Amino acid sequence: MAAVVPWVAKGIAAIFGIAKVGKGVLLVAKLLVYIGGTLALSKISKAMAPKMRRIRPSADIEYDGTQEPRRILYGQNMVSGLNAIPPIVRGANGEYLNQILVLSGTEITGIDSVWFDTTEITNAQIDANGNVTGGTFAGKALIRKYLGAPGQVADDVLMNATTQWDAYHRGDGNAYLAIRYTFDTNIYKNAKPQVKCLTRGRKVYDPRLDTTPGANPTNASYIAYSTNPALCLADYLMLEFVLGESPTRIDWDLVVTAANECDENVSIPPAGTQDRYTCNTVMYAPTDPDALREGIETLAKGMMGACYWSGGKWRMYAGSYTTPEFTLTESDLAGQISVLTAQSRKSGGFYNAVRGKFVDAARNYQELDFTPVTSSAFETADGERIWLDVEFPCVTNNLEAQRNAILLLRQSRRRRIVKGVFSLRNAYGVKPYATGTVTIAEVGWTAQTVRCIGWRLRPEPAIELDLQEIGSTDFDDPATGDYTTPGAITLPTPNDYKPSAVTNFTAQGLVDAISFKWDPPTNAPIGILYQLFEYTSASPFSSATQVSPDTPQTQITLKKNDTVQRYYWLRTRIPSTGTVGGISPSESSGLPAKALAVTAALSAGMSPGSVSSSTIGASQTTGTATVTPTGGTAPYTYAWTWDSGGTGLTITSNTAAATTFGATGVAIDETRSGIAKCTVTDAAAATYAVTVSVSITRISGISLNGKTVQQVVTDPANALASYTLANTRAVQVSPGSTSDEWAVSGITVGDFEARASIVSGSVSGGTTGSWLGLGTSRTWSRNRTTVGTSEAVLTIEIRDVATSTVRATASITLRGIVNSSA
Repeated sequence: MAAVVPWVAKGIAAIFGIAKVGKGVLLVAKLLVYIGGTLALSKISKAMAPKMRRIRPSADIEYDGTQEPRRILYGQNMVSGLNAIPPIVRGANGEYLNQILVLSGTEITGIDSVWFDTTEITNAQIDANGNVTGGTFAGKALIRKYLGAPGQVADDVLMNATTQWDAYHRGDGNAYLAIRYTFDTNIYKNAKPQVKCLTRGRKVYDPRLDTTPGANPTNASYIAYSTNPALCLADYLMLEFVLGESPTRIDWDLVVTAANECDENVSIPPAGTQDRYTCNTVMYAPTDPDALREGIETLAKGMMGACYWSGGKWRMYAGSYTTPEFTLTESDLAGQISVLTAQSRKSGGFYNAVRGKFVDAARNYQELDFTPVTSSAFETADGERIWLDVEFPCVTNNLEAQRNAILLLRQSRRRRIVKGVFSLRNAYGVKPYATGTVTIAEVGWTAQTVRCIGWRLRPEPAIELDLQEIGSTDFDDPATGDYTTPGAITLPTPNDYKPSAVTNFTAQGLVDAISFKWDPPTNAPIGILYQLFEYTSASPFSSATQVSPDTPQTQITLKKNDTVQRYYWLRTRIPSTGTVGGISPSESSGLPAKALAVTAALSAGMSPGSVSSSTIGASQTTGTATVTPTGGTAPYTYAWTWDSGGTGLTITSNTAAATTFGATGVAIDETRSGIAKCTVTDAAAATYAVTVSVSITRISGISLNGKTVQQVVTDPANALASYTLANTRAVQVSPGSTSDEWAVSGITVGDFEARASIVSGSVSGGTTGSWLGLGTSRTWSRNRTTVGTSEAVLTIEIRDVATSTVRATASITLRGIVNSSA
């Protein structure tokens, strides 16, 4: 047995009545056998006799505690849960109440509708963030659902509410609701509501899906949500905090057979079918051997069958008839036999009618009485009606509960059990719960069909068997006519309280609005709200649209932007119940009203629609963008912002009607752009926004023209040719006093530098071979003072300082010519 449950080894010995456990000892269950939904009439059954019921909180009621056993949910159940934290109140005004409600101590499949008291909140009324968006509690609650999956994240709302709940509070393996209530006395009239929800329980291993039954019990491909009692029982045995049983110690072939029996379709009235046996129940992790026994009994009862430990494995059977597997006769007897007949009426073993309780899904999962099953023939034979009281904790359908009771009623006639000692030859292979035939003339049995309900190895050696008579038809499915279906019940329709219509409902036209006033109805309850509706015609009201939020006030000012006449109605409403009341005026004649006048709507224009700058400068400023407002109520204020883009751009005047835009440090070939928005606000707080496109580009195109500078003179004068580089005027030529500017104007002198290199000849004046800023004026000259020609060739380069990239190159020829005067 699993070491994680310290009391299991001792408890199993106590449960099974085993004196010692060791190799070579055959372990056979003397307990944990629940046969046919009732108790066998033997010493075994005495050990299993009903004990005082453990008091557990109702599954659909909130509860508190510090040492509560884990809950295990199988199938579909209506449950509340354990309050895991004390109430946490947060919010600026203490308006938020936080609650953690743990539903299950294991991962479950789903959480469906949630109920606050008797009000259902469906999945459709809760958005992806947990906000309740529909119904009475819309906007007044947050419901976040956690299924207990490994690694699920901690609830962020609670983490934001308190530092005591952090990212480590994930609740792995715990399904829970995280709820935040928003204080509102109109909604929560009786303090915090009791919370419950409809759940779909654990996913369980289904060996029928596996490659070989029991081969891969942890493979997710073979694990699914199920209400099959056999699968739930096998899962229960393997849970580490229940028994922690190894899958290798479960007879999976028997699980498959039992599961198939449970899933078989049974005909029910009027013309439907349902699974033969289902399991929809709330279990608890056992805290002692008796609790373990009760848990296994409960799930075995779900399939009217049996579960026991024998031959090193857990074995289970669904309540059904099986083909006889063994045959015993007088020749197999090896000792005394005794016959147990019906127990006394006082002890409860003698009965001819069955009644009891189940949890009715059709009645909001309340524990109710199922329709009793009786037999007039049995009562006549017995002389009176004798009840057997039972409980079906896994059953949530009245017809299934009746069907189980019918099986029990049939077995009430099977009152004989033979206890005998048999030889090993044929008796050793008899298995508990197996069906066989027995012929013993002394007890009047000739090929009597029996079921083994007890097996013990005696020292002779011999086998002691307890054999109960059964019939091949005991487990036949009832005919549809055997069920009792309740007749249709017409419930009285209560007259919900509805407030009357308001009185003195009037309307007055104003500039840009209509003012509505009224008096409350004479029977107005506390918390009544009023709804204003509008339509283009005087009728019908059913086509009108609500045009203002619900209000507890007795007047509404409705803003209008036109003077068109429309028609209005006022309806009352009670928020706590959602009940709507009277309508004023009549639904066929709305109240006409319109605005007295309207102020021209605020508007504005932008001129121009775009501004830009495109020069070679690193610092630039665009042209001016001007906003011109119209309409609205003067004076106006202006607020410039970037609607998109705008990185590296500045707005010169953020609060003026007109502004330019600038940029500094613009790199060569870089463009900065954005959409600037100006929001105009008038004296009535109306707003209007317009936009302008802004672009600033620093271009790289700068050109320097090649030149031949030449002077021709007659001897004996000087022939002087010179070239000057000076600031933005760039090129000055002598003689002739002509000049060339840069091909692109607007340069910043400090952004560029120049270098002159001698290609041929020699020059005087300006520096050559070195880069110098344009702010330094330089002149290069070539002079001829004698007859003849003198020439020099220079290469002038211009580069930007930031990247040292050469942007322009030109060849300059300086030539002086002196002609003879002769």
